[in-house]
Parts: sequence; C-alpha cells; structure tokens
Amino acid sequence: MSDCFAIQEWAAGWQIDLREMVVTAVEAQHEPGTVGILIETAGGSRTAYLPDTGPLPEATKKQLEGVDTLILGATFWKGNWMPETHLSIEQAVDLGLELKVGRLYLTHLAMHHQPVTNREVNEYLWSRGRNLHMACDGMCIEI
Repeated sequence: MSDCFAIQEWAAGWQIDLREMVVTAVEAQHEPGTVGILIETAGGSRTAYLPDTGPLPEATKKQLEGVDTLILGATFWKGNWMPETHLSIEQAVDLGLELKVGRLYLTHLAMHHQPVTNREVNEYLWSRGRNLHMACDGMCIEI
C-alpha cells in the first residue's frame, strides 16, 4: 500500500521541515485538537494561518508575535455569538495589532450573520491600519 494517503495527525508543536520552509502546528481555540500553522521560510519570512479560531492561547500569541503575514478567521461583524470558538472582525483586528503583524488578512467571514458590505468592512479595516485586508477566494499571498 502506498504512503501517499497516510494520515498524520497534527497536534500543537508538530513540525515538518520541507527544505525551504518549516511548518509548525500551533494551538488554536476551537474544537479540541484544532491547530493553525506557522510557516517559516529559509529566507526568514513568517506566515501564520489560523482560519477558524477563537481567542488565541498565550503560548500561540508568543509564537506569532511579529509574523510577516497573519491569515486569521473573523466570523462575525460587530457582536460575536460564539466568543469561545470564533473571533469578530474587531477582535481579529485587535489581535493582529497586538501581535504587531506585518499584514493581516481576514478570512472565514460570514456576512450572513449580521449583514454588512465589503465596502463597510474595508472602510473599518482602513480606519484601523493600511496593513489590514479582507481575504478573498482565489487570492495568492507570497510568503
């Protein structure tokens, strides 16, 4: 049997070295066992991807401080109905600013929970900083 479909469980701290980059699983706050990833390239860039999380554990915040790019879930506009497992746009922006990230891209946006337009979200983001963006389908981010 081929190993190409071997399943490898990723727990926080799990790491793989892919020659030009190291990928590390970082603890997220969602369902038990949920992780995001931190990608560190040989060139020194650091990109983190946590598309579905609530408030981050302190250890994860320390790992992500100052990353070049943070891609972060921001499910709710205004009020947050699930504060233990999700972030609102405002909470995600606050977190990105706290961590002093180079660029923040918000994903997992669920505008149907509280109707809002892309324009309104972008105006809010731009009022908080020019390094804050909405992610969109098909977007490519160089790491």
